This record gives sequence, structure tokens and C-alpha cells, in this order.
Amino acid sequence: MKRVYISECAHPEVMAYLQGNSWEIIRVKKQGLVYEAIASHPDIFYGQVNGKIIPQRGDLGEAYPDTARYNGVQIGHYFLHNFSLTSPVLTREIEKARLVKVHVSQGYTRCNVVPVDSISFITEDRGIAKAATAAGMSVLVVDPGHVRLDGFPRGFLGGASGCFPEEVLFHGCLMGHPQEKEIRDFIEHRGKKVKVFPSFPLEDVGGILVEDL
Repeated sequence: MKRVYISECAHPEVMAYLQGNSWEIIRVKKQGLVYEAIASHPDIFYGQVNGKIIPQRGDLGEAYPDTARYNGVQIGHYFLHNFSLTSPVLTREIEKARLVKVHVSQGYTRCNVVPVDSISFITEDRGIAKAATAAGMSVLVVDPGHVRLDGFPRGFLGGASGCFPEEVLFHGCLMGHPQEKEIRDFIEHRGKKVKVFPSFPLEDVGGILVEDL
């Protein structure tokens, strides 16, 4: 059994696709703990270590950087985050799992990362890419933008994606991204399919988190 955490504001086509593939869906409802644009974003309210979801424990704040305490991301045996911001709750799980900490300056790390496999990911953030490459990871850097987020000039590609065992899913139409081919090639070269939804533009919904049960 697999469980998916996804914003209640995600597009109905995506919800229907996940339901059709027999995933248990946890709809993350808007909460008044953080600002409106990210109020239902899973990657704000949940960290994740070795497939296990780590719920926030009341230590979030309304504005950045207090909104980013759980917004790190695991890639294989690495964990990327700005560790000056990381919640002690999440830090304990990272250390218990003996993951290698890779410090980056971007607090919204998970928002900026599209995980692909245990050593590879896509990002718009060159600082994240530089730190990860130095640690031995494989990174595709793409241009920022081309992703919607209500109330802001742009969202993040990581926030418009989810990494599944056999595919990387994008919440919207990847054709609107000028580096669509590079993105597809990077993912497919690593043995995964690309799932998109052509009827609506890419939109940041706080990522789609997949939990192993």
C-alpha cells in the first residue's frame, strides 16, 4: 500500500489519476498556520525521511523562514536543507537514519527539488545544485519560472511534482517549460516515465509526497 499527501487545491485530473491507480490519498487542507499561498502545501507541513512522513509539531510560523522548518528533501543517503532552519523534530529523524547532511542556503529546499532517483534530481536553484554536485549527486539545473503560484510571480518546479516508483508526475503541462526535452531526457534516462496533464499549466501545489506503508 502506498499513501500520497497532496494539497486539497490540486487539480481534479490529478486527483482522479491517483485514485485510478489505487493510491490512498491524504488531502492536505488549508491551515491558518502559514501564509495563504502555501496554506495547504504538503511540503510545508510534513518532512520525510526514508519514506516515512514526519508531521510538523507546532513549530511552524506564519512567515519565512519559520515556514521552512520541514522543507528539506532526501536524495538517497543525503538530506538537503538549510540546517540553520530545520526543525529539531526533523533533525532527530535525519540523524537517527544516519543520513549525510548537505547544507544549502535555500530554506525552501523541497520546493526547489524534483527528486528522480536515489542520486539524481532537477532544480532551479544553482546553490542547491552546487552543493549537491560537490557531494556526488547528479543534478539537472533548469531556468526558474514557468510555474504558477497564486499570489506570487512564480512557483517552483519541485512544488509542481511528485516522485513515484515508476514515474515522475508533474502537476500540469510540461510543454510550457522551455527545457521540457532536457527534463524528459534526464528522467527517462534514469528508467522512469514522465506523467503530465496537458489541459492545464504547471502549478506549484507544495509537491506530492509519497509514503511507504
